[in-house]
Amino acid sequence: MKEKLKKYSFLLLKIAAGVLLTGVLYKKISADFQKSDIHSYWLLLQNKRNVLLLFLSVFLMPFNWIFESIKWRMAINSTLSPISFWTSFRSVWSGVAFGNLSPGRATEFAGKILYIKNTERVTATYLHFINGAGQMLVTLTCSVPAFLWLKYHPNELTNSFIFIFSLIVFPFITLLLGLLFFYPDLLFHQLKKIPFFKKQKQEHVNFSKTKSLKIISLSALRYLIFSIQFCCLLILFTNGEINSGLISGIVLYYLYTTFVPMFSAVEALMRGGIAVLVFGGVLNDSVGIFIASSFLWLINIVIPSVTGYIFFVFLKYKLVEV
Repeated sequence: MKEKLKKYSFLLLKIAAGVLLTGVLYKKISADFQKSDIHSYWLLLQNKRNVLLLFLSVFLMPFNWIFESIKWRMAINSTLSPISFWTSFRSVWSGVAFGNLSPGRATEFAGKILYIKNTERVTATYLHFINGAGQMLVTLTCSVPAFLWLKYHPNELTNSFIFIFSLIVFPFITLLLGLLFFYPDLLFHQLKKIPFFKKQKQEHVNFSKTKSLKIISLSALRYLIFSIQFCCLLILFTNGEINSGLISGIVLYYLYTTFVPMFSAVEALMRGGIAVLVFGGVLNDSVGIFIASSFLWLINIVIPSVTGYIFFVFLKYKLVEV
């Protein structure tokens, strides 16, 4: 009886997650795409070059999440019970789906650890944030040339509070993330002093320097992929050209969208607003910038979210009870 109750509870969790995810994505998409005349931008796809740019953006998306899946598997297998690439792949995509349910995608870990043993989920959550620290470290490091470019090509962004605040705060964040990622045991040992963490059997986070460098390299590859995606979409929807200003804008866009808390109901709107602010001094088509940002979000978040929820629906109850 107790076993049946647990299975039905898990089924209700799947249904509730599906309803919430559908509602959140619907609000995001409808609020975003009602803001512009989509028909006029649809006409852009009559151009073969633009079709190729859009195809390349969509084609690169799976590779983004494949690299993330490899990273997640490496992180888990370094300390916890080994998982296969396929399990890691489903885990990552389910995490993308669950990330839509809270501001700043804070619930992403919840979807990922469902594929991990019950007794290892707390440590897996910690590894999720260590993995994320590595990706953030790449984002911050890549922003340095962009800040230098803006020093010699000032625009309205350079006079804003957010830019000045970034110059002061981000170096300290970079240092902290570097310590956390390359020396994950430092914080883990402190957390082990908390009664809740003492219950975990893992005593160390076994990240060798070689493994850390591999994860950083994969993070850099992911960064390159979604930078190329955004570059293609900006050229498509604004008729822009590849130049140092466009590249610097892409770098700053990812920097701010990484650290600015995104509220689920208006995430696409917020991303579009940041894009318009960042590219305002480089591209003259604000609506095109907004649409490009929206398509990037649609390709990299909405499609994986729907797929990730499908993986979650077919997740076997016994798997999460291991």
